[in-house]
Amino acid sequence: INVAHSGADQDRGRFAGELPGNITVKAGPGTFSLAMLKAMDRIEVREGTLSLDSGYSLAAHGNFVATVRGDSSHGQFHVRGQASLAGQMAVASGRDAFVDGTSYDVLKADGGIRAGTAFAAIELPEPTRLLSFDAQQLRDRVRITADVAASSP
Repeated sequence: INVAHSGADQDRGRFAGELPGNITVKAGPGTFSLAMLKAMDRIEVREGTLSLDSGYSLAAHGNFVATVRGDSSHGQFHVRGQASLAGQMAVASGRDAFVDGTSYDVLKADGGIRAGTAFAAIELPEPTRLLSFDAQQLRDRVRITADVAASSP
């Protein structure tokens, strides 16, 4: 299911029920909040924030995908409880220019990330001579950092 909203209040959306299907894609700016979320095969946050009012355990067979952009905007999955990581994570990047050292918290867990859990694999955008990305799992978030090579005069 694609999670997006339109109308006068484009910065916030809310859904109190359970989403159908096994794929959730958050597209568009702003925050979309969910009261609950069953185990999904794929959670993709292209822009803005997908916020969950509880804890969440990512499925071992699942994929989490977030997009980062050079203007420092990015997609974020915000879990208001504890997150258990599993499955695979992939990061997509926009084609715009990135600033060296810019950090993107693509997954944030208010209750922390359960000890001993991690993504089985992390796929970052293909590095070039000028741009690469690093991933870091912290106590309460997964952070992506842009590494831009200094240009030669």
